[in-house]
Amino acid sequence: MASTRKEVIAIASKFIGAKQGDSKHRQIVDTFNKIKPRGEIGNYSCAWCAMFVTAVQSMAGNGSAVVPQSYNCGTLISEAMRLGIWQENDNYTPKQADMIIYYWDAPAGNCNYGASHVGIVSAVDNGDITVIEG
Repeated sequence: MASTRKEVIAIASKFIGAKQGDSKHRQIVDTFNKIKPRGEIGNYSCAWCAMFVTAVQSMAGNGSAVVPQSYNCGTLISEAMRLGIWQENDNYTPKQADMIIYYWDAPAGNCNYGASHVGIVSAVDNGDITVIEG
């Protein structure tokens, strides 16, 4: 059963402070590896931001029919497009529990580059976006 946005944030919040190699990080990777989206398997030494959002959404009961799942930010974008939920619009205001994908070196304006990081929006207040990241 899919969960509410607040439930997603409650689960994501439990991982605040996780560091690569600690028990919270291992739980994220192990959860991701139970899902194995498109056969993908993560390990404890690779980048884990996309595994984090995938694992959190899975823990919340949200599967690949609802949210994109991958260990790769670019694949998350492709899957979001396939699901019809992708927004590439600087005027879009994200909602709590939305995935937000970054390209750190992009100039201002809509991004037409690759993606390098992803997190889960925990709050939006007067245009300020707070994100929980893995």
